[in-house]
This record gives sequence, structure tokens and C-alpha cells, in this order.
Amino acid sequence: MNSKQLIAGIFTLLVASTGHAGPISLWGDDGWTQFADDEGVKNGGYVDPGYGGQDFDAEYLFYKLEGTVLSIGIQAGFDLLDGKVRYKHKRYYAGDLALSFDNDASNYEYAVDFGLLTKDYYGSDKVEADGNGDGIDAAGLYSVSSWNNDIIYSASAPFAMDGGTFIKGLESNTAGKDGVSYFRTVSFDVASLGFGSQLELDAHWTMSCGNDVLEGHVSAEVPEPSTIPMLGLGVLALAALRRKKNV
Repeated sequence: MNSKQLIAGIFTLLVASTGHAGPISLWGDDGWTQFADDEGVKNGGYVDPGYGGQDFDAEYLFYKLEGTVLSIGIQAGFDLLDGKVRYKHKRYYAGDLALSFDNDASNYEYAVDFGLLTKDYYGSDKVEADGNGDGIDAAGLYSVSSWNNDIIYSASAPFAMDGGTFIKGLESNTAGKDGVSYFRTVSFDVASLGFGSQLELDAHWTMSCGNDVLEGHVSAEVPEPSTIPMLGLGVLALAALRRKKNV
């Protein structure tokens, strides 16, 4: 084998060892928009900033708005069904979905808790906002007073809500698997959060090692809650006028 053949063979191995899962069919239509796309699994199982291959790959964030109801979808190689992965005799846990609505991603003031058991990288600290020690909070949207960032790769912080106040339950909180990828979707009404008709959303998600991370920004118009019933009244008024003209 000459040097050119050797180089070509090495290149083929490097390409073959990389992978980038495509968005699952759930996100293909029905108003969903992608707003974060991770770089996939690279040579040696590198997922940036850590390793672990597909089991630790954070892949996509999607969203959709239906009136004032915001839905967010996470796709990952990490198990989002029960929120934990066993790898080399150690368990790793899914973090909370960190959210900010003030156009400042340096501080995430909200979190969506999936209602799953959460522990930090060291496994001795069960992470929850209510402080009852079981590592499980009620699923819902929370305002956050503190984050637990006991993970290996600090650049992937924040990880999981450590202190916070329950705001509201979720209108949906579902998870599943499609091929090599897992997904979880959550939804809640943003009307009571007080940011008006312009949605400036920053979202962030990682797991208890911080091997990979998803971050994305959304800027979108949200209809004022009062305009929805007013539109209905306007339609009714027009119909009444037409009836009068026809009499």
C-alpha cells in the first residue's frame, strides 16, 4: 500500500466514524420550526465539549406557537424517556430545560422541569427546587433562584434547577424514541409571563456531565390574549350586519 492509499484509508475511517442524526419525523410539519442544530458525533465519539458518542449527543431544539401556547421540542441521543443513561458503570441524568425571555442568555430565569429524577455528575446530590431530597420536582414551569452546575464541563452550564418557585403545570409533557434519537416535547401558555406580544426566547439544555449542549434563540410575535376573543366578536358583528341588510 502506497502513502496515498494509506491517507485515503485513514480519511475513510474518520468520515465513517462521524454521524449527524437528522430531525425526526415529529418535527417535519404541523408548525414546528428548528432553532438549534448541534454538530453531531465526531471522530472518537466526540460530541463537544466531551465524549460518549450517540448516547450523549444533543441534537436539535424545535418550537411552535399556537396562539399564546408555546411548545418546545428537544431531540437527543441521550435518553429523554426516563432521563438517565448508564455508561461505564455510572449513571448520568438529563438536566432541566433552561429558558430566558428577556433577550439575555447570560442568565436563565426560568426552567421547565420534566418531573424526572435528577442528580448531578457526582451522583450524591439529588437536584430539585423543593428541597425534599428525592431529586424529583413536579413537572412544570418554574422561576429559578439558583442552578446546580456540578458538571464536568462548566461551559455547558446551567444544568438543573436547584432552587425555584412553581409557576404553572405543563399543557403537554411527552417523550418517545424515533430511530437512534429520543425526544421530549413540553408546552405551556406564555400569556401570563408579562413580556407582551414579542417573544424573545433563549433555550438551553444539557445532561449531568455536560458532554454536549443545546442552545438556541427565537424571536417571534405572540398575539395578545385579548385580541383572540375580539376577533371572534368582530366576525359575529359582521355576520349580524349582513343579516340586517338582507332583511
